[in-house]
Amino acid sequence: MTILGSALLAFRASMARVGFLIVGSPRSGTTLVQRLACEIPGVSVPIETHFFTRGLAIFRDRGGFPQQDSVLLGSIEEYVRIPQLEGAGVVASGIFERLHARANNALEVFDAVVSELAGDAELLGEKTPGHLPWVGRLVQARPDLRVVAVVREPRAVVASQLGVSWGQAPVDLLALRWLDDQQVVVALGAELGHRMLTLRYEDVVADPARARTLIRRTLGRNSEGGTDARVVGDELRTEAGSAVRPESPLYLPWETWKHDAGGEIRQDRVSSWAEALSTVEAERVNLVCGSLLERFGYPRPRLCWARRARLALSAPRGTRRRSRALLARRAALRDSISSVDLGIR
Repeated sequence: MTILGSALLAFRASMARVGFLIVGSPRSGTTLVQRLACEIPGVSVPIETHFFTRGLAIFRDRGGFPQQDSVLLGSIEEYVRIPQLEGAGVVASGIFERLHARANNALEVFDAVVSELAGDAELLGEKTPGHLPWVGRLVQARPDLRVVAVVREPRAVVASQLGVSWGQAPVDLLALRWLDDQQVVVALGAELGHRMLTLRYEDVVADPARARTLIRRTLGRNSEGGTDARVVGDELRTEAGSAVRPESPLYLPWETWKHDAGGEIRQDRVSSWAEALSTVEAERVNLVCGSLLERFGYPRPRLCWARRARLALSAPRGTRRRSRALLARRAALRDSISSVDLGIR
């Protein structure tokens, strides 16, 4: 191997790598958990990259991996222009330079993107809820990758999604999305064991300090040199309800639905779904998600057959057809993810 080749390998070995992922259904509290992770000294989790849901296809359409020089730069320039990164201020040349003008696989680009957005940090994390179906594939490619999954009571998730413009859908379909997401979480937990932490949103807001400690332990942030003392200080400050300002922003200015995650942590949002859902809607959500409610410690209402029949009849016309289509699309997505070439050899 040439001296230049050895230097390049040494450079790549020193590049910052994403060490953990935060995933969960949209509106389940992933931004709050992102904030708590960023309060741990040496940890940084930037804005959502949407890399595997929106960016990877760009690189694949341009010939896949490896990519280098002008082809790679063109792919990066197209990626940073996706609507989901509007206002992020990320510069394509910065990512390109971090890659040293060559990307052998998708994970190298992912690392460079997160590094560019997060800045210098001892441990990098990434949070995009849509990456949940990708986690199984990514942990196979990177065995040391850790995962923090966030679960929230389905009625609260559905109510919260109905409150944003991009979440509008029939209640039954939103509930089915929750069920399908949590089935993925259960399967990942069985596969990853100690490499994965599952947090309930309700437990996080009830005791943020304990949630942060669990995150810290899962990420292996138990080093000496004053780290624990600083974490204790952060916990006390958070318990007092002060706002947190991490080095890199948690979200973009136009993501207004995330703004509450940076302020006082309040428990009253746990039951706020009751004001947004009718009794029938709340019961239909429980009916759809019932098989996994107890799995995550949520009470499962017992409904007689007559009530179940009335709830089914109250669903909007076409719900069954749309539900089958939703599950088919999600199954097809998982199949496609399993066969995507990430360029890892």
